[in-house]
Order: sequence, then C-alpha cells, then structure tokens
Amino acid sequence: MKMCPETASPTRRITVGASSPSRAAANGRGRPEGAASPAGAGPYPASPGPVRRGWGAALLTLFTLLLAVAVTAIAQTAEAAPPITELLVRLRPGVVTTSAIGDLVHATATREAGTLHYRPVTRLALDGQDLDTTVARLAADPRVAYVEPNYPVTVAAWASDPAVTTLQWGFRRIGGPRALELLHGRPLDAAVTLAIVDTGIDERHVELAGRLLPGHDYLRDSGTTRDNNGHGTHVAAIAAATTGNHIGIAAPFAGKLLPVRVLGSRGTGSMGDVTDGIDYAVAHGARVINLSLGAPYDSHTLEDSVRDAWRAGVVVVAAAGNAGKRQQLYPAGYNDAISVSAWAFADDDIADFSSYHRTVELTAPGEHIYSAFLQGGYQLLSGSSMAAPLVSGVAAALLAARPTLTNDCLRRLLRETAEDVRAPGRDDKGGYGLLRFDRAVEQLDTFTCP
Repeated sequence: MKMCPETASPTRRITVGASSPSRAAANGRGRPEGAASPAGAGPYPASPGPVRRGWGAALLTLFTLLLAVAVTAIAQTAEAAPPITELLVRLRPGVVTTSAIGDLVHATATREAGTLHYRPVTRLALDGQDLDTTVARLAADPRVAYVEPNYPVTVAAWASDPAVTTLQWGFRRIGGPRALELLHGRPLDAAVTLAIVDTGIDERHVELAGRLLPGHDYLRDSGTTRDNNGHGTHVAAIAAATTGNHIGIAAPFAGKLLPVRVLGSRGTGSMGDVTDGIDYAVAHGARVINLSLGAPYDSHTLEDSVRDAWRAGVVVVAAAGNAGKRQQLYPAGYNDAISVSAWAFADDDIADFSSYHRTVELTAPGEHIYSAFLQGGYQLLSGSSMAAPLVSGVAAALLAARPTLTNDCLRRLLRETAEDVRAPGRDDKGGYGLLRFDRAVEQLDTFTCP
C-alpha cells in the first residue's frame, strides 16, 4: 500500500488502504468480519508452529498513527515510509538472556540494539539481512518465545479549515458545560494523572502551562518532551486545556498531565517506543493513558503492555482509526483498551473517515475539533485521534471526583451513561453510544458495580 494525498476532496487527506492483519485466528479470539486473512501478516510465533511470511510486502503498509496534523505536516507524509530496521525478541522464561541473545546475534548476523525499558524484550538491529529469513531463523530457536518486527510508525491525517461555527462543538455535544457546572466546588483528587503518549506536549502553550509533570522522550532518551509536531499538544488540550481562564477552550480534566514522547516531528516512531511509553506511564502513576495512535498489526509486545496497564488499574483509551471502513487496529483492538470511533460534525453518524470494528466501545466527536497547537496557536483537526482524548479527559475527571472507582467500574459507567445514537444496543460503529460527560457526572455518586 502506498500512502498518498487524495486531492479530490477540498480537505487534503492521506488514506490508509491496508486491511487489518490479525493474530486473532491463532489465539482463538476469532477474526472480525471483513478483516484480511492473517496469513502473511502478524507476529511470528516461536517454534513449534508455522512461521508466517510476507513482511517484505508489509513494509508498505506500516504502523499508522491515527492523527490529524497541519497541512505542512501532512505534506511530509507523502515521502517514502521508513523500512523496518529492528526486530523485537522475547525469550522463554528461564532462558539465560545474555548467552542466548549472543547466540542469536551470531547465528543471524544481527546486532543487539538494547532492550525495552520495562519488559524483557530485546531489540535486534538488521544490517541488510532479509527480514523474512531472519525472523524465521529466530522463531525456530526453541529459546525464543516470540519475535516480531519493531514496526515503523507514520502518519495518516486530515487538516480542517478553520470555521468559527465549529468551535468546541464536540465539548458541547458530550455535555461538557453542564458536567463542569455539576463538578464546580467539588473536591478533586490532585493525584490523578493523565498520560499523553504521543509526539510530546508544548508546555509553553497558555492552555497547558503549569500543568505538566516531568515526562520522558523515548526517541532521544531524555526528559525533554516538547512537541515539535503539534499532534500531542492538540490531543492534550482536548482532554485537559485550562478551563475558566477566559482564554481559548474548555476541557473535561483539570489535573496534571504526564507527557511521554514516542513519536517525532514527522509523527514517526516505533512499536518498541510506544510500548516503553505505556510502561513508563504506568510506572509513574498515571490513572489514565491516552493513545491516539494505532497499527494494523497485532503485536505480542504491545498487547502485553496494554494488558499489564489495565491489570494495574489504569484506564487505557485508544483511537479506533481513520480507514473509513471496517478495520481492526491496535491497541484499540485489545480487550484491555477502550476503543473510540470518531462521531461526525453533522451529528448523524460516525464520521465517514472513522474506522469501525468489533471492539469499538464508545464514539465521541472527532471531526473539526478545535484545540491548542504549536506556537501558542489553535487548529481545527479531524480524526479518531481527536475523539479518544475526550474520553480520556472525561475518565480522568471522573476519577479525580471519585478516586476510589476502579477502571472496570469506570468503564461500565461510561458505557451505561453513553447516548444511544445509532441502532438500539451496541454496534461496531458507535459501540455502546456517544460519550456523555454530563450523564456520567450525574450518576457518579450513586453508580455501583457488582
């Protein structure tokens, strides 16, 4: 698949045409209707078991960030996607890592490139070796639990034309003003933290200044997390812009943000960096993690990270995707993430660009969303990237108001207070319905879970 701008529309659009490879058939969860066969895609299992082929072709589909960026950033995405240059290898329990990795490096002529920061996964760098052959050789070693490409990350995006009539329609549509009235004067737990795992955050923006905790940049392995793309800043302000300062916009969450930079100035990174980012957020006390990113590839490494985050009591929210069709993306496709589709500005269905699939849990406004951007400015952007932080911000606000809520109970509260905007009951496009901040606050004190 080639990524290219679609010029027929007045809004420049970069589409992702790949169907969604899945490990579902192999792990017994079933394959979503309309999804591509997992043959030739997905992670490589260790022996015993067949080794899947076809990663050379998969280089053209790549791990896709579900975001909207300015037109200048979109233009950059027409360039050739970066090749896969690393593999992620996890050994079986009890295997001595140092000697085993040394043997594997020698046998495949790869180069050890470090490990993930929070889990026993080693990066092996490719130096011109054939990808399929190298993966097959590693997977055949009985000491290897699994091996998979460290998928590159790139952008697929829309940029909206500014229009004053669209300003903050999304926040109003979820009952934001009413919810903030109900929460006014209520004690809030300042310890509740929302992690934005993204391109960083511009800490100088008036909407976010003084709100950021020290974070981490996994691209440069540093504590500097300033955004030089704009996506992370836009996402952060949707969830948590400073409200009541008579400047700019309002948002659900008034607490602290934890910036974790895993994507660079062009919106590119790797699966390993995203996994490290999630693990970092959990280790540093985040109660909610926003993931406005995704990949059409199932991954052992990423799934383990999302599962462990949820088991640690963290609410994980992920964008469903921008394929405009039934397509399973990850981490939104995992049971331990709340998958969010984008609701249209026309307020009649999900947006025509929004992906949908069997794990969509909620929908939220994601078209023409006004929020903070670089250099102290604001942008109207569209994408499921914009829908997810509305859910993340509401989740963090509810936890701050009632910090004893578990992530499972909060998930149920969001489901049961959602507005049924499509056919009665859950469906694959809108999930359990449209996010309603006001209804959730109204039931917050009386809501109980079994």
